Amino acid sequence: MATRVTTWTEITAPAGTESLAADDGANKRITPDTLKAYSTLAKGQIAVTASNGVTFYQCTADGSTNDQGTIETALFAARDNLPAFVEFGPGRYGIYKGTTLAITQGSGNLIIKGNNTRLVWSKNGIPDNQAYVALKIWPAVLPTVGDYANYLQNVTVNGVEFEDLYPVAHEGGTGEQTHGIQLKYIQNAVIKNCLAYNIGDEAFDMAFVQNGKIINNTGIATPSPLLVGVANTGAAAINLQNCRNVVVTNNTVQGSTVAGTKSALAGSSGIGLENVVSDPDDDILGIVISNNLVRDFADAGILVNNADSGTEVKDSAITSNVIDNCGQGVGFVGNNMHRNFVVQANVIKGVAEGIKFDLLKENNLDCVVAFNQISDCTSTGILCNGTRVSLSGNNIANGSARAIFCSQGVDVSISGGIIDDCGGVNLPDIQGGLGATSSTSVTIDGVTIRNSNSDGRVTRYVDHVKNCHIHQTTPTYEQVSTCTTVTGNVLNGGIRPNVGVSLVISGNHIDSGGTNLGGVTILTNPVASGANNNSVISNNYIKNAATGTDHQCIRVVTGTTGCLITSNVAVNVGGVSIWDQSTNSIDANNQEVAE
Repeated sequence: MATRVTTWTEITAPAGTESLAADDGANKRITPDTLKAYSTLAKGQIAVTASNGVTFYQCTADGSTNDQGTIETALFAARDNLPAFVEFGPGRYGIYKGTTLAITQGSGNLIIKGNNTRLVWSKNGIPDNQAYVALKIWPAVLPTVGDYANYLQNVTVNGVEFEDLYPVAHEGGTGEQTHGIQLKYIQNAVIKNCLAYNIGDEAFDMAFVQNGKIINNTGIATPSPLLVGVANTGAAAINLQNCRNVVVTNNTVQGSTVAGTKSALAGSSGIGLENVVSDPDDDILGIVISNNLVRDFADAGILVNNADSGTEVKDSAITSNVIDNCGQGVGFVGNNMHRNFVVQANVIKGVAEGIKFDLLKENNLDCVVAFNQISDCTSTGILCNGTRVSLSGNNIANGSARAIFCSQGVDVSISGGIIDDCGGVNLPDIQGGLGATSSTSVTIDGVTIRNSNSDGRVTRYVDHVKNCHIHQTTPTYEQVSTCTTVTGNVLNGGIRPNVGVSLVISGNHIDSGGTNLGGVTILTNPVASGANNNSVISNNYIKNAATGTDHQCIRVVTGTTGCLITSNVAVNVGGVSIWDQSTNSIDANNQEVAE
């Protein structure tokens, strides 16, 4: 049955007989008169306003008495008389197995609203289809994926709270524990102003939803840290499976009871976005995750997992979130296709890894990581494996072992932003590959690197280094390493280029600040490893405090041919400033100054 949803002009002074919602013409409708049948609800009271009028149901709502039967009676009455508005009065409603509303395909127009209403799992709860879902709403017969006319229409859950004081008792060994809400195969679904406390698995879950909102919800100690040693749920407090065009915004989710204490539950995440192998194939797209506060989870604050081959997770944005004290900030896993993702303007701190595309380069395409603030990482600020990946304006500070790492990439652009107090022993601030060939065409442009703690290379396996300011705490002769083009930079260390390629090293200002770099500032590679023939070294200013014949400002080694060495200014404390041992090269208009 197809359903038509119509909007009306705003009614500012209702007479009482106007249709506010209707299904099947005017035969089933809600009017202001029916809504005015009650004003406030008493403790434990449930009002169902539907096409057949208003019906009241009374629960005990003391947190221990089993109210399951009365809740189901009320919700089933709404299901059978749609459109319907279900409102719960205040109280703690005891439940033991949850309620599944299996509704006729294509119908809907259901609102469920709470008022200081909390559904509390009893210790002796029993699973429904191997799971404990407090409120599950889906079609009685599941439609074909994408057949939106036969999805349920217009379902909202507003202001209902969920609590489980006994999550261990609800771990049945199936990998499923207690859940709050699950909305499935719905077009226009909303979960808002709800709360979950100590729920064992997902609190707020949408699956195969087309057009949805999860807004202004709160999750505390969810997934429950009490399950440590009992279950590895791999769950997220808010979870989207195979959804399209869903907004997740202004939520607060916390992995522990006390803010600032990280949950020890392995696999727990704040917000999850996943394609599941066991579900029908469907791309995830049009997801916006924004302005959420996510903290204290053992795994990622926000985790994107495409585990289903043949599908894509794409055309989505993760923006303006605050992620604190988690295992990762934003993680991408599951080596299937991720495309056109924007990760932008997030504040990420106190994590092992800030933003992690842990994917094959072929499976992460055309993604943008921009203007994020990442601090206090113990491992990597941004891991950016992929093809045509753009990183711009990211600020990374306070101890990341590697600020930016691309173990495998093609056409990776890193521009702007400030990296401060990063790097370490054998760890560059920016590393463009696992080796000289694992990535191709990696460029950094206009990046400021301050107070680098690297003991050697600050940048490594980066093809093109342009317009950067790099300051190393203890500068070395290989500050910019394994590169092809180095232009317009301000450095306090040296340059060691890639082997067997023609170089362009031009317009750089290099001043070691009185530090002996321990080697030649710009040194080409010997023939044995791959000479840098036909290279250009020009218009550089180099001041090297090193002394001795092996510590020149510029040296082009024996066996190199066809180079242009021109218009450089070389200032050296002692010895030869420029040593050209090449053949068939032009060495002209250079200034050598000895101090």
